[in-house]
Amino acid sequence: MIKKIAPIILCFFPFLFLQSQLADFSLPDLEGEIHNLQTYLDEGNIVVLDFFFVGCGFCADAAPMLEELYETTGRGEEGVIVLSIEMQNNSFNAVHDWEEALGTTFPVIYGAEAWNYWYESVYSFFGGGAPFIAVIYSNPEMNGQKETVYDNLGSLSNEEFIDLKNTVSNYQSILEEANNGGEEQEEEEEEAQNTIDLGLEDQGFIQNSIRLFPNPAQSTIHVEIPADILSKIQTLEIYDLKGQLIKRISELSPQNQIDINELINGKYLLCLLDSEKQTIMAEHFQVIR
Repeated sequence: MIKKIAPIILCFFPFLFLQSQLADFSLPDLEGEIHNLQTYLDEGNIVVLDFFFVGCGFCADAAPMLEELYETTGRGEEGVIVLSIEMQNNSFNAVHDWEEALGTTFPVIYGAEAWNYWYESVYSFFGGGAPFIAVIYSNPEMNGQKETVYDNLGSLSNEEFIDLKNTVSNYQSILEEANNGGEEQEEEEEEAQNTIDLGLEDQGFIQNSIRLFPNPAQSTIHVEIPADILSKIQTLEIYDLKGQLIKRISELSPQNQIDINELINGKYLLCLLDSEKQTIMAEHFQVIR
């Protein structure tokens, strides 16, 4: 039988923690498996962390809810990782017996390293209250920066558990949309690039006689065209990799200086066309600022 004792609040600070975010960790669980926070996030997972200690009554009350979350989100196989971290450096046997009595099956991290992580990353912001539950994800709009998007300190009520489940579900949808959007964009760019490349192979371009520099460029590119080739060229056109026309120049000379300040960072294709709109030269260049 598990004896419930009220959590001891050692100290408490305002909720400044969300501004700083949890540090990375690489810690073993009761089975000896290593869990790395950043790896889980880089793989596109949402991570639910439960900081608890053996004998904590509120922790025991929250355990069945976290087990339900673990079960309904695929037991770590469908984009949601649920981990418990024992924060009082109890022994293996004490933690193992506690979890066995509770009937939970999600991974449990314990030991001196777990205690050090809790003390350095959580205690300084939230004090010693338990359980402390946090949800972390990698924000695709912030270059993958990890963000804590949910936190709950102390007793986990039914309403707070519903909020926890909704948060996990909502951020799952955000990550799925971001991943699907990125894949679609990559496919479109690859298809456009393949179309362009096939067109280039079908033409007898005069690549070696015409110079485009600098490449990469910042604000200006120079295009040098030999006089004997210039007479064959009608227009100069610049396209992005989706095939969209960005700029067209009809009046050309042997020395051409082209302003590209309006172009954003990325790769572009410069084409020289004859009077029949046939490409006689094409070359990629990159804008980097």
